[in-house]
Amino acid sequence: MSGMMNYLLVIVLTLCPFCCVTSSSHDRINAFEPYFLQIIDGDIEFLDTHCRSSNDDFGNKTMTIHSAFSWKFRRNIGETTRFVCTFWWKTADGLIYKETEFDVFNQQVGDECGKNLFRTNRCFWSVTQSGFYFAKGGPSNWMFKHSW
Repeated sequence: MSGMMNYLLVIVLTLCPFCCVTSSSHDRINAFEPYFLQIIDGDIEFLDTHCRSSNDDFGNKTMTIHSAFSWKFRRNIGETTRFVCTFWWKTADGLIYKETEFDVFNQQVGDECGKNLFRTNRCFWSVTQSGFYFAKGGPSNWMFKHSW
């Protein structure tokens, strides 16, 4: 092997631990900004959700007032990570009163939530009767983002 090839091999092997990490739920995850995303039922008695990405599907979740579910992930190298959620506000007898679907995480939401490589960027969505509110860092200082 030539000197230049040895040099490139050393660089690749040195940087490799910073490019990928192993996870029990994924074969390989790019070591870009870590995120924590939480969906909170603010005030809807009968709320069902279904959140998914191209790699993960969290299935249907039945939520109660003030309940929450969350997940952790990392943005991919192209910053095309996208999580879509469908929300169903139901009546007491299980009929759909309102329904909507939108990106709870995409490049724009990720940029707004933060791009810290060394600390987890925390994103929150509160689902309320008046719509969907977003907060970063912690579940406070809510900003209205989406209507039913």
